[in-house]
Amino acid sequence: MSTTAMHPGTTRPAPAGVAPMVGVPADRHWLAVAGEAIGQVVVPEQFGSEAEAQRYIADLDRIQAQIAGKRLSAVAAAGRSGVAEGRGRNGTQAWLAGASRQGSREAARDVKLASALDEGLPATGAALSDGDVTPGHVEVIATAMTALPETLTPGEVEIVEEHLVERAKVVDPGTLRKEARRVLEQANASVAEVDAHHDRVVRDEEAAALEKVKLTYFDNRDGTMNIHATVTTYAGQVLIGLLQQMTSPRTLSNRDARERQSTEVAEVAEGAEVGEGAEVAEVSEGESAEPANCCEAAESDVAAGVEPKSPRDWARERGLAFTQVLEHLPTDELTGSNGATLLVTMREEDLTAALDSVEDPECGQDLLTPDRTSRPATCETGHEISAGEARRAACNAGLVPVVLGGESQPLDIGRAKRLFTEPQRRALATEYDSCAAEGCDRPFSWAELHHLTPWARGGPTDLTNALPLCWQDHRRIHNPDYVHERIREPDGTLTIRFHLRRP
Repeated sequence: MSTTAMHPGTTRPAPAGVAPMVGVPADRHWLAVAGEAIGQVVVPEQFGSEAEAQRYIADLDRIQAQIAGKRLSAVAAAGRSGVAEGRGRNGTQAWLAGASRQGSREAARDVKLASALDEGLPATGAALSDGDVTPGHVEVIATAMTALPETLTPGEVEIVEEHLVERAKVVDPGTLRKEARRVLEQANASVAEVDAHHDRVVRDEEAAALEKVKLTYFDNRDGTMNIHATVTTYAGQVLIGLLQQMTSPRTLSNRDARERQSTEVAEVAEGAEVGEGAEVAEVSEGESAEPANCCEAAESDVAAGVEPKSPRDWARERGLAFTQVLEHLPTDELTGSNGATLLVTMREEDLTAALDSVEDPECGQDLLTPDRTSRPATCETGHEISAGEARRAACNAGLVPVVLGGESQPLDIGRAKRLFTEPQRRALATEYDSCAAEGCDRPFSWAELHHLTPWARGGPTDLTNALPLCWQDHRRIHNPDYVHERIREPDGTLTIRFHLRRP
C-alpha cells in the first residue's frame, strides 16, 4: 500500500511533487514555500547590461504585484470572517493597522481596495493576480469605475474596465488616472458626454481636495516658525512654480556672481581709502556697479558645468525664496489680483461659455448655472482643473489662459531675434512640463530653450524650432562627446535620447 506525505496536524496531503514543510499548516504551505524561494534569490552585485537589469527588476515587480493581490484577497477574507469583532477592534481597518503594523491611512486604502476587488472588477483582480498591474493601478481603476454614470449597461461597464486594465499594463498610475477621466470614449459616448463626465470627475476631485486643506504653525521662539500646510494641487503648483523660478540654477548662479562682484568692488574701494592707489569709478543713481558681462559670465559658468565648491542646500534655498514671497505679499490688496501666475490651456468656448438657464421648481424661476459640457483646462504642469475653476482663477489673474482657437500674441517671429520671448516660453510650456531629455524630470521652469536648428545656421526663433532642456542636458547636446536622437512622441513632442559617442 502506498503512503502519502501528510502535513503535521492535518489530514490534507502535501502538494504532489513537493516535500511537506515540517510545522507549517496546510493552508500556509505555499506561503512558506514562496518565502523560502524568495530567500534563495541572490541579487547579483553587477548586471551585464541595462536590459538585464530591467528584466530583473520587472520580474521582482511582477512577484511583488502578485503578493499584493494575495494580500488584498486575505484582507477581504478577514473582513468577511469578522476578525475585527473577535479582537474588539472597531472595523477591519483598525484591525489591519494593528495586525500589519501600518498607518491607519494605508490600512484604510487597503481595505477599500480589497472590498472593491471582492465586490467586482474581475478583470482588474485577474491582472493583479498575474502581476500585470500594481495596487496603484487598481486604486485608479476602482476610483474610475465608481465614477461611471449609472446609465451605462453592464456590457459597457465591462468594456471600460477591460480597457483600463490593458492601459494599466503599459502606463504608470498617474498617466492612467488622466486617461481614465475620458474613459467614456470607450462606451461610444458623444464628445459632449465625455467632456461633461471629465469635468465632473475633476470637480469632484477639487471638492474632495478642499475638504483636506489645512494649515498649522508653531512659533519656535528662536526667530523662526514652523508652518505646515495642505493646499489644493493648483494652489500648490502656483507657489512651487514661483519658487522654482526663484531657485533655478541659473538664477542662483547669477545671484552668486552679483554677490562676488559686489564684494570685489567693496574690496577695491577699501583699498583706495587706505592709499593703495586703486581708483573706483563713481556710480550714478540708478546705475549698477556690476560690469556689463557679470550675468553673462555667470551663465557661462553654468553652461560650462562649473559646480559650486559645496553642494547647495536646496531646502534652505527654497525656504529663503518662500520667505521673500511672504515678505512681499500685497497685504493691502488681498482682494485684488495676485502676482503669481500659472499658464493654463483651455478651449475658447470653455473660457467664454455662456451660463445655462435651468428652472428651479421651488423658486419658480430660471436660475443660471455654468455650462456642464465644458472640458477641463490643463495647467503648464500637466495638472487638470475644472473649467469653472479656470474661469474663477482667470478673474483674479491667477492664471494666464492660452486660448486654443483664439487670437493671441505673435509666437512665430522668424529670425528677427535670436532669443525666445516670454510668450513663446509660455506657449511651449503647454506642450512640455519638464526637460525634453529622456529620463530627466527637471521641471520646465528650470529649462533653457534650445534651437533644434542652430540660429547661427539659419534656424528660426520659432516654436517649431524650440526644445526645453535643463542646463545639464543643454550643455550635453552641444558636447561633441555625445550623440543624440530625436524621438517623436504620440502627442507630437520630442524626446532627446543621448548616447556616448563611440571611439
